[in-house]
Amino acid sequence: INPKDRKNLFDTCPADRPLIVQLNGNDEQELLSCARDVESVVDAIDLNLGCTQHIARRGQYGYFMVNTPEKREKSLEILARLTSELSLPITTKIRLLDDKDGNPDIKATCEFAKSLEKAGVSLISVHGRQKQLNKSGDIDITSIKEIVNSVSIPVIANGGVRTKEDAELLMKETGAAGVMIGQGLLENPWILETSE
Repeated sequence: INPKDRKNLFDTCPADRPLIVQLNGNDEQELLSCARDVESVVDAIDLNLGCTQHIARRGQYGYFMVNTPEKREKSLEILARLTSELSLPITTKIRLLDDKDGNPDIKATCEFAKSLEKAGVSLISVHGRQKQLNKSGDIDITSIKEIVNSVSIPVIANGGVRTKEDAELLMKETGAAGVMIGQGLLENPWILETSE
């Protein structure tokens, strides 16, 4: 996109730093093109490999880019290209992978996390739920901790945070470098404010 069109579609300001833009999609060339369009105005680019919404299933992106070993290989190729051709850190968000019976496959998820690191990903956010739980139900703290321990890059824990105390406990229990908050922050934008 030319800078004028980008300004109409994507606007930011100096106070938005650090700023990571999250991309969705499964077309390698399109993802690279979009990433290049924003490369000069953001601090990192994230590829969402965890979305389970209907639109993601229909478009075969998000979780549906990694729900089979063959798809994971293709996603790793895309990420390796992004990390080699862009000047910014590339991050990704994943969720717990399912085995063939629909149960959590922590071994496969840890192996995938290691492969993401090998592909050049700088940081992994982990939604600690399986596909069928989407945004509800308990998160699997033990699995997040295993993922944290399987890689040397930072891991951000995601899921179930409704209070500042929840965030602090999740970091403590998983050893994650940080916490990502989605639904809780939408419900209460002041979730992390302190009373001090």
